[in-house]
Amino acid sequence: MHYPTDSTLLGDGIRVLTRTLGRLAQECQSGAVKVIDHARSTKHRILEIHRAAKSMRTTGRERLKDGYRRLLGIARGVARQADKVSAKLADGTLKLDAEASTARVLTLEAQLRHFAPLVRKVIAQTQARVFGGDCHVEGKVLSLFEEHTAAICKGKAHKPTEFGRLVRVDEAENGIVSN
Repeated sequence: MHYPTDSTLLGDGIRVLTRTLGRLAQECQSGAVKVIDHARSTKHRILEIHRAAKSMRTTGRERLKDGYRRLLGIARGVARQADKVSAKLADGTLKLDAEASTARVLTLEAQLRHFAPLVRKVIAQTQARVFGGDCHVEGKVLSLFEEHTAAICKGKAHKPTEFGRLVRVDEAENGIVSN
């Protein structure tokens, strides 16, 4: 499994929350939820970060931090908007369209409640790593879509750390899986 960087995780989080908010906006009355698509600016920030990461000079590190600062600002704004929309849905103050599907709205609300805390965790771990220098954050998120993913250190020279889960399969003599 490929290990995404913090910038990629933030980009995924922004994309997922924005997409979910956009789908919710389609179910609401016009103007009830205004969603701004940050895809282009997010892509530019991620490319900026990756370019700056190649340089080991002081100016490169400053550009890296500046890129992360901008990306974190976008992520915080989208997470804040997701929290506001979730609160309005919970209060019942968000005006839904007459043709809105209740099941679809509930599904989208559940997606917001699932991904918003994960994005906030990624924001916190990125701040700790980039600005605090702490690479060993407790409860580190390695994937937004597979939360059970863990870092596996096998000690291979070409791949010191792999990501995923270890599975043990016990097999009987006849090729039948027993455990």
